[in-house]
Amino acid sequence: MDSSRGSPLQEYSTASDVWSFGVLLYEIWTIGIKPYSTITNNEVYQKVLSGHRLPPPPGCPRAVYQTMINCWNPESDSRPTFPEIQVELQRPDFKLLTWTAEDVAAYTEEARTLGAPLEVGNELYIDIQKTYTIEDHPTQFSS
Repeated sequence: MDSSRGSPLQEYSTASDVWSFGVLLYEIWTIGIKPYSTITNNEVYQKVLSGHRLPPPPGCPRAVYQTMINCWNPESDSRPTFPEIQVELQRPDFKLLTWTAEDVAAYTEEARTLGAPLEVGNELYIDIQKTYTIEDHPTQFSS
């Protein structure tokens, strides 16, 4: 993370609004469940700084989760703009909301069901979930 720009939770800008929009997408796909409701704000802060991101909600297609992850980029200048997000979300439903054949084969029906228990989403898109983790991208988080 670029330490001169602060953390994603400390600065207020269009880029931080994009981060918040990613959280809003998560809340929509969880049908209103509050993210990180079982841990303190300080614990959330530490998890985010270490690269942790919210796991995909059950039923959330890969393209939508990828949009969330893009919104949570630790480099504020690398987050998408709202016009870019708008273009992404205006993709035809068959490209945005459809599960790929590979994902249907790889994940349980429960994990692909909107409203299923949140824990089952943990198995979805492990490759995307690790996009910003320190152990997978140590230089991305150096000062």
